[in-house]
Amino acid sequence: MDFQALHRMSDLSTPPSKEVIEELDRLKNSPQGWKLCGDGLVKKLYRDDYMKFMCMQVLEYYLKNNYSSASYSDQQILKEYLIGWLRQYCYEPTDATYLRNKMAQIFTLAFVSDYPDRWPSFFDDLLGFMSTGINAVDFYLRILLAIDSEAVDRDIPHTAEELLRNTNIKDEMRIRCISELVESWYQILQTYDSSQHEITCLCLQVIGAYVSWIDINTVANDRFIGRLLHYLKVDTLRESACDCIYEIMNKGMEPGEKIKLVESLVNVLDNCGIFASLEDIDADYAAKLGKLVNGIGTSLITSWTKLVRSGDVVSADQTLQMIDVKITLLLRFMANEDDDVSQSVIGFAQSYVLLLKQLSPNELQRREDQMKGLLDAIISKYKYDESYDFSCEGEDEMMFIEYRKQLKTLFFNITQLNRDLVLMATYHYYLSIMSQWNSKSFMDIEVSIKLLYMLGEIIPGVHFNADLNSTSLLQRMMVTLITSGVDCHDHVAVLMQYFETVVRYDKFFALHKQFIGPVLNAFLGSNGLRSTNLTLRSRSCYLLSRFIKQLRNNLDDYSENLLKQIRPHLSYESVNGQQKQILIDSDQLYLYEAVGIIIVSGGFSVEDRQFLMNCILTSLTNKFKDNIAKIYNESDVNQQFSLSQELNLIMSCTSRVSKAFSTSQTMQDCGCSQCFTEALSVFLQALSLPSFKDQIQPGVRQFLHRMIICLGEQVLQFIPTAMNYLLKDPKPTDVQEFMPLINQIISKFQGQVTGFLKESFMPIVNTIFAALNSAADLADTQVAKDKQLLQRSYFTFLSALVSNDVTSAILNQETHNVQEVLLSLVHGCVDSGDASSQKISFFVLNKLINAHGGSKGNHFGEFLYKNIIPVCFIAPLKSTFDLSDRQSFQILAEIANLQKSIVNIEGHQFIEYLRTTYFPQLNLPADLIQSYIQQLEQSDVKSFNKYLKEFFIDIRRRLQDFQ
Repeated sequence: MDFQALHRMSDLSTPPSKEVIEELDRLKNSPQGWKLCGDGLVKKLYRDDYMKFMCMQVLEYYLKNNYSSASYSDQQILKEYLIGWLRQYCYEPTDATYLRNKMAQIFTLAFVSDYPDRWPSFFDDLLGFMSTGINAVDFYLRILLAIDSEAVDRDIPHTAEELLRNTNIKDEMRIRCISELVESWYQILQTYDSSQHEITCLCLQVIGAYVSWIDINTVANDRFIGRLLHYLKVDTLRESACDCIYEIMNKGMEPGEKIKLVESLVNVLDNCGIFASLEDIDADYAAKLGKLVNGIGTSLITSWTKLVRSGDVVSADQTLQMIDVKITLLLRFMANEDDDVSQSVIGFAQSYVLLLKQLSPNELQRREDQMKGLLDAIISKYKYDESYDFSCEGEDEMMFIEYRKQLKTLFFNITQLNRDLVLMATYHYYLSIMSQWNSKSFMDIEVSIKLLYMLGEIIPGVHFNADLNSTSLLQRMMVTLITSGVDCHDHVAVLMQYFETVVRYDKFFALHKQFIGPVLNAFLGSNGLRSTNLTLRSRSCYLLSRFIKQLRNNLDDYSENLLKQIRPHLSYESVNGQQKQILIDSDQLYLYEAVGIIIVSGGFSVEDRQFLMNCILTSLTNKFKDNIAKIYNESDVNQQFSLSQELNLIMSCTSRVSKAFSTSQTMQDCGCSQCFTEALSVFLQALSLPSFKDQIQPGVRQFLHRMIICLGEQVLQFIPTAMNYLLKDPKPTDVQEFMPLINQIISKFQGQVTGFLKESFMPIVNTIFAALNSAADLADTQVAKDKQLLQRSYFTFLSALVSNDVTSAILNQETHNVQEVLLSLVHGCVDSGDASSQKISFFVLNKLINAHGGSKGNHFGEFLYKNIIPVCFIAPLKSTFDLSDRQSFQILAEIANLQKSIVNIEGHQFIEYLRTTYFPQLNLPADLIQSYIQQLEQSDVKSFNKYLKEFFIDIRRRLQDFQ
């Protein structure tokens, strides 16, 4: 390794290639590489900034990894490089800012390693260069910031050893040099504040960083504060000065001292007119002042909290009065039209409201004006800005929405403090806008409706009654909303909030049905389903569906017109001989569900229901059959794929229609069973398509789920055919997604499907085993996860069988098949790698033993003693079985149940097997064996479960001692 290596790297003008990175690594790991780089920097062998940065990286690597263990001479050489570089930089500054920052970081790494023992003169050496001019000052300040970042900043994680090191460094600096450093800061400000504002700002940043851990009196004094106040009037310095004052105020102190500091700073700021007006200053500086106000408020509130906890009532009351005085200042900033300025004091507002929650009712009442002021500010800032882009919400819009969430929380908290105040204030504001909304901006209208919406969320209880002249303010507001005609407004934000609000207050319409019609007209009109705004139209579909669902028992007078208005929007309804589709797929689902509810609950006769439902389903199934035919005749794969996706949508729409039925209005009662049965028959035809099963099968499964609920036994005739297709050449995910369907069938029909389950059990099991054993890339974590989920689905399937009295579907199989299933359960008890599967496996074994009757008959007894009993002990003794885990305790409960069942069935034979055969194999002492058997025979299941945990803890300890 020589200078040629560095020259080869310095010639590269392009970003680092693999060759350059390898060369850099060789330099880092070379014993002499850091010296080559140090020489190169000091002797100015390289003019290229990129090359200099590479050399600095090598020095950084050496300091982090090898410097502390290096020889004294090498450590001295490195320091000479650093001082040599600094000497040259002071007189010939040529490096870019990022290089200066990197070099400051390198100085800092040497500092934290050597100060004070090996480099006690570190700061003296730096200060010695100050007389050379601005370059030395600039670098000195950058080193101080780097030291703060490395040794003070709490946001940077450190090891315990580093934390101890950092504490020692700060202690030594307080003793040795802080006074000199502080004096240097003042001299820098005094020398450069009129000529070099960048240096002045950097110095203020240093003061703000160091004030958190040095004596506050070194900077919170007349000469420093006087300069800071002066800088607040200098455009290029005032933001940095503001930040510095904030850090001074934010210093951790005892409450009494903190209050004195804050109040003194507030007084001098007030006397200088810093907070006098926000109108003539730019938003960035106003936000900095807001941050300062936020610090004032939160510091006083934190001090008040400490005083209250300490029992100093007098000081706490005085502090509370100080805080109250600051609320006027808070409200000025919070109500500022610039969101950044407003948001800068949100922490103060939040803390103040939390403070109010701790006051007595009388004290709270005296602060109603402050709460009213906060409410006014919240309402003002909750409004959208005219520049808000509703069609393309970007970063600015997202930031405003987040701020709205904070304001909403404030609104809710104030409501909890004084519900009547909030309700009355909101009511008067609402009426002032809605009574003349035609002359108001969309921002005012939207926020007034939004406030009505939020009141329903935060104020509990009954808000409406049958008396339309009731004194209920919310009821009056709802009447105003419906009768105002604001649904004719042309702005999407107003319309969206209108629809959201009427859906929230469905109980109002249940009491006052005369208002349902106007709302439905709004939903169905040009500002709802027929809106040209895609977002509004889509949301209207969802909200209309919810509105109809909520008021399904109050729609008799509107049913026919609703169907007439909605059906033209359905994708597969023919209107005047032509099909129309103006809504996206997800919106169609909501409308089909709404149509189903209208038909079922809209007061139609059984004949009309049957006719209308048949019309809807016929349109869907006809389109479905057309698509199947087109797929067979279409040669374009992309077109086939689109058609198959539409098949899925049609089935989903039909499933949504079926959601209209309930236990009180069944499909059979409504005379609709036949048309849904026919639809199911049509949909199953799609399973025979040679391709696109990923698009088709989900729709079929979903529809089968719905028909099991709605059709009942009539669906059973279709299950075998569906199963044959759904389990043909499946992936693990296909089988996993099928299992909830078969489990639903078992749970719904139980003994009615015993014959079917006996025939289909092993085909299902073999399909699952084949999927679990299928070849897969070991590195593919998703496939592994899919297989684990399928394994859990398998055990859940077995659990469904034994829990619904269909155990015979398992036990009546061929002996070797039963053995295979039992072995899979034993495997699940021990090696499934999934606590849920373990628990289910033990549960199923317990059910099977009870159903079979133990060792009586065929080979079950041999399997019981050879496999099932041992697994009760093998599983809890595995290292992966965490006996302190809650899930493990649940598994032990299943093991306890299982062993209790074996005792009940096998009796003395089981006890003697444990006593004379199994436990001796584990080398258990006689007293422990006797204790276990006594607990097993005499205690109840709950007590035995607790004993099991202690037993296995004892066994594990004995095994460790034995090893």
